[in-house]
Amino acid sequence: MDGHQKIIEGIPASPGIAIGTALKYEKLKPKITKKEIKEEEVEVEIERFLRAIEKSKSELSKILKLAIERIGSEGAQIFEAQLLMLDDKTMIDKIIERIKTEKFNAESIVNDEVEKYVKFMQSSGDEYLKERANDLEDLKNRVIRNIQQEKWLSRFDTSRIVVAENLTPADTILFSRNQVLGYITDLGGYTSHTAILARALKIPAVVGLKEATKFIKTGDTVILDGYRGIVIVNPDQSLIEQYQEKMKRIAELERKLEQLKQLPAETMDGKKFTLLANIEFPDEVDEAIENGAEGIGLFRTEYIINNSIIPDEDEQFEEYLRVAEKIYPGKVVIRTFDIGGDKIFKDYHKEDNPFLGWRGIRIGLDRPDILLTQLRAILRASIKGNVMIMFPMVTTIDEVREIKKYVEIAKSQLREKNVKFDESIKIGVMIEVPSS
Repeated sequence: MDGHQKIIEGIPASPGIAIGTALKYEKLKPKITKKEIKEEEVEVEIERFLRAIEKSKSELSKILKLAIERIGSEGAQIFEAQLLMLDDKTMIDKIIERIKTEKFNAESIVNDEVEKYVKFMQSSGDEYLKERANDLEDLKNRVIRNIQQEKWLSRFDTSRIVVAENLTPADTILFSRNQVLGYITDLGGYTSHTAILARALKIPAVVGLKEATKFIKTGDTVILDGYRGIVIVNPDQSLIEQYQEKMKRIAELERKLEQLKQLPAETMDGKKFTLLANIEFPDEVDEAIENGAEGIGLFRTEYIINNSIIPDEDEQFEEYLRVAEKIYPGKVVIRTFDIGGDKIFKDYHKEDNPFLGWRGIRIGLDRPDILLTQLRAILRASIKGNVMIMFPMVTTIDEVREIKKYVEIAKSQLREKNVKFDESIKIGVMIEVPSS
């Protein structure tokens, strides 16, 4: 940067504002040179590999422990998954066999073998698999670094805003041991690990900035606005003062709300209400409860659709059940998909204004396979009797009749398989368009 103020727009990933000095983080990838080994060196090479696996397990176990302390066991599951990968006997045996037969150094074999899976997952077009590919890439680099006995430093002494092309889950957790003020990344989205962990850690973050690392260098003064999803590089003094004042107002508001959250929800004349929260992601339930919510008044389910791919019934069921179990005995109202058809079926239905036309329940009624899959998943999650279903963008009584018919079909399908659910589950509709 030349010292001039610059505003970069990205994705607001974790709310909050940070003003501070940038630390540009560039994680060096291990350098891998493919070397032939002699027959008598094979066992030594296998031992190098196995020691690196054990070292990696030890490191990840410490990170897992730190993650559980900072964000709880559910948020730390990614590290449990990585530990399980290190116990994958099939992959370990395959690498050992290749070292024996091909007679190349361990790091080159590990890199080649794991990279096959990484490339396959990256080319899938599925956002979830792409995220898992990043996890696997991180794990591969950790093992190779331990084969080569390289050190990685994750500590710094002063308060910093970390700027990186991307951050692994381990990076995000380990940096939180320092005086980290915020996270800025070129890559990632609202559901990326960096975003999810930053929210759990309550550290402001903006991701998906694309070229933040191009414009920001270590030592630059940066304003990170996690509410608006913008980063201001080398802001002038007046802008810094504006944001400092904004931070004071937010802190004062949060202080006042903190005093109110445990009070009963009732009017001055004693009329009591049930305070419910609206959420978009299951990981927001904890924060809702922490701030006094007695249930979830609206659980938006569109987040589960990645790159136009709708998960199967079991995947949806697991997501809905997480929320239902977390909020129990409180109620949760799960809304069926409310998204424009142009976002899911680009070639299936064409219209001039998808916002007003083919969206919400109309997609479900036109594509009952999608509706029934989601209904079965929601019904299965209703086993404790604290789930209700809401249908969006309903305009006519005929649509209500059709909806009720499909609810009964979904119930019948589950009964045929002896799957239990709440037989008396309540359903409702959103009245949100003029024609209704």
